[in-house]
Amino acid sequence: YALAVILWSPVVSKILQHYDGSRVIPAGMFFLGLVYFLYGFLGSLNGDTGLITTYIVILRIVQGVASSTM
Repeated sequence: YALAVILWSPVVSKILQHYDGSRVIPAGMFFLGLVYFLYGFLGSLNGDTGLITTYIVILRIVQGVASSTM
């Protein structure tokens, strides 16, 4: 999570130079809400532990990216 925030922050800085913050911040809020919604499905996942772990790691990365835009 923290690594994704640190690595994505310079990208967000460049994005904010081209787009108004009133567009970028709501997009970050949307993705953060989407991540929390998808966290709700973790309890119902069955099967390969590696696949579940990959799902969780991807969600944490997307959460970090979304947090850096807000």
